[in-house]
Amino acid sequence: MNRFVTLTSIIFLIANTQGDRPNIILCMADDMGWGDPGYNSMQVTLADGVTPHPDQGWIHTPTMDAMADHGIRFDRFYAASAVCSPTRASCLTGRNPFRVGVPGANSGRLGFDETVLSEVLTAEGYACGHFGKWHLGVMTTLTDDSNRGGPGADSNYSAPWHHGYDYCFATEAKVPTYHPYRRASNAALLPTDFVHPDFYGTRYWRFPVNPESDPEGQAVPPSEINNATNGDDSLLIINEVIPYVQNAVSNEMPFFAVVWFHTPHKPIVDPQGTSNPDSSDALRDSIEDMDTAIGLLRDELEALGVRSNTMFWVTSDNGPENGVNSPNESDTVRSIRSGGFLARKRSLHEGGVRVPGILEWPDKVPVGFATNYPACTSDYYPTVLDFLNVNVSEQKPLDGISLRSVIEGKMVTRTTPIGFKYNGDKSWVNSQYKLIRTATDWELYDILNDPTETNIVATTSNINSQPVDVQNVYSNLLAEFTTWENSVNSDTVYQHPTAPSTLLSTPSTDVTNKFPINIQFSEPIAGFTTGDIVINNGTASNFAGSAEQFSVEIIPDTSGPVRIHVPNGSAFDPDGNPNTASDELIVHFTNQEDPIIPTFVTTNRLSYFQTVDQEDDVPGNQSNNLEKFSEGAINSGIENPFTTTLYARSSSTLSDRRVRAFIQFNISDLPALPVSKATLHFHAHSLNAIPDNNLTVEVIAVAQPWSIDNNPSPTFITSTNRNAITGDSITTGLNPADNTKDYTFEVTQSVRDWLNGDLANNGWQIRFNAVNINNGIGIRTNGTNGVRLVIEQEGLLSTLSRPVPGSNHLELQWNSISGQVYQVESGPEIGVYDHSMLVTGTTSITTATIDAAAGSTNAHRVYRVAIPR
Repeated sequence: MNRFVTLTSIIFLIANTQGDRPNIILCMADDMGWGDPGYNSMQVTLADGVTPHPDQGWIHTPTMDAMADHGIRFDRFYAASAVCSPTRASCLTGRNPFRVGVPGANSGRLGFDETVLSEVLTAEGYACGHFGKWHLGVMTTLTDDSNRGGPGADSNYSAPWHHGYDYCFATEAKVPTYHPYRRASNAALLPTDFVHPDFYGTRYWRFPVNPESDPEGQAVPPSEINNATNGDDSLLIINEVIPYVQNAVSNEMPFFAVVWFHTPHKPIVDPQGTSNPDSSDALRDSIEDMDTAIGLLRDELEALGVRSNTMFWVTSDNGPENGVNSPNESDTVRSIRSGGFLARKRSLHEGGVRVPGILEWPDKVPVGFATNYPACTSDYYPTVLDFLNVNVSEQKPLDGISLRSVIEGKMVTRTTPIGFKYNGDKSWVNSQYKLIRTATDWELYDILNDPTETNIVATTSNINSQPVDVQNVYSNLLAEFTTWENSVNSDTVYQHPTAPSTLLSTPSTDVTNKFPINIQFSEPIAGFTTGDIVINNGTASNFAGSAEQFSVEIIPDTSGPVRIHVPNGSAFDPDGNPNTASDELIVHFTNQEDPIIPTFVTTNRLSYFQTVDQEDDVPGNQSNNLEKFSEGAINSGIENPFTTTLYARSSSTLSDRRVRAFIQFNISDLPALPVSKATLHFHAHSLNAIPDNNLTVEVIAVAQPWSIDNNPSPTFITSTNRNAITGDSITTGLNPADNTKDYTFEVTQSVRDWLNGDLANNGWQIRFNAVNINNGIGIRTNGTNGVRLVIEQEGLLSTLSRPVPGSNHLELQWNSISGQVYQVESGPEIGVYDHSMLVTGTTSITTATIDAAAGSTNAHRVYRVAIPR
């Protein structure tokens, strides 16, 4: 599938191309507060407004300090949101994140219908590269990766290669600031592969090798990451940026480089390994190393002779994270890291959204100056387009404005306020005032004269008792915000929630040769190739079609069912929405020259499942079980990667938290063939990974029939004559990023018992070896990693005994299931004798004696054993 998005729908009108086009660098730190760089921290005082903060200048940032001195220092520069992903969306689109559909961290994706700065600049002849953190969609739909990447992640798939870039070296989300592939522990080992227990769980990705045939990106192997630098993630990123810039300059191309560092987002690792992760020492070292890396890039621009004509922006995606402070911090509410402003990351108060803002551009800013002009990350897009004199036809509504007048020294008042929405909170900021709602009450601040938000001018509760001029300011701001918010909320014309459906059909489901299938989509799609069709027991040829209609010819491998389906995300409509999966098409193939039926594998036959607590209450959702196993729930500091209602839990104190999981699979249509192996698989996340809280998973067959319809109080009885199948510990071998692992149990005997009639198929119970230890697992029930049963069956491996010369008798033997009826046949197309007989199978080997007609040559006939339909 080709998921690349073309630029054919975007028309650019160039008003004036005179003069050299500037190079553009958007450099962004992750969770760096306004007060972290030295040039800002030296201004921070204690609450009295006079006494210098004891940690002034504790982080040395000579590069950012020099850029602030020689360029424009925006003292009121705002991230468009209080968390990372939304701010990043604003940088590339000029739009509020809620318009883009990226309202929070790890939510939504950069839509394929958005006009992105990289797409505009690519059309203008720029080299466009993305480096470091991406966080605007997942980077893979095939492999578990980072926060959201993995099988079934098609709806969130949006990578740099979809948005006009020609190069990337990027991760979906955060990594440790030092040795990014290593688990954030001073004692951890450098991983040698992606399954190493100390692998952090987030990969760096480069562009696909061949986007047309293999559109997934290339994961950068641990050996390259481990050996690239001294371990500093910022230097690792810059070492990718510099050659890219060198290449663009040598090819006389202007360049656009988005450089989004992971520093200083948790986990912050001490490069010397002497301080704990997320300590003050680790924080200082990470920012100082990032500053050094920025300096290397700045020096290279000078060496290449392009620094004067490079628009070099530096900022942060939001305020500083909680829990990481300077060494002598006494006021974490208005900390030096947030510049003495109120609050921190995740808050729309100044400390959460006011961030460092620098623009160095010697050709346009020959002398550095500081300004209180309120600017925002949403302003990047319109500012760049303004300087390039480029207009985008059918431009979606913008929230940012061009900063050209400020950059050119024309000090004017911002006429378009900046609007914020995050997690239910709202804010509206103009040049002097800020209106903010954080609960149910609006608060008005004179932010120009009271930047630390110490004195509330008015609130919803007391506005009517305020002077008329205050009431006018309040009502005007509230009316402006309401108008703006209505515009944002109604900006849905570009959001396309529907997805193309997929339908498979074929003229016949019983065939003896190759056969055609038709693939019908509900609307025109793109990127669909032969490789997107999943075929079990066959190969595809003669692929053809376009728009909504496609066809392909299937060549079966061996006798038995041929299973065909098209997964979700195999193609995209013009708006970038992935298709929904087709139903599985099953065609029965009979090879008239092959008497052997192949191994049969069945998956995804989960019929129903249930949780039950120790008192047999159904479902076992008492206490806080549902909350604990929901997506995003924090357990032992780790976010759950998915929501599930199938889980098992143990508790030392509360019996209603003790839950067993029950699953049942429908195998009624399984061919009557001997089972060679059966395995139960599932992917699960653990509530915690404490080694001494060691619980082992067990699976045991259930003796009594049950269903989800016999609530409220069925009794589940495990088989008394079957032993539990013991599996792995739930605290070892976990993915450190999300506490997940894969579990496998061999259940061959259970399935054989079901098929032989020795035991009714009542499914299995999933439980632990103990009930009084605080831990549990949430089991995934859908997608490729969902709970599944894989059954491998033996074929009809028949043997034919040759008759004595002159004899009319021969024997045909095959492995069988007792009581199953088989058909022995030899058609006229393969011999002169037409023979057909029904034989009831014996325990393991069945023998049929065939009496041939006088004068026939049995040795030249082919006999077949089949299961009658």
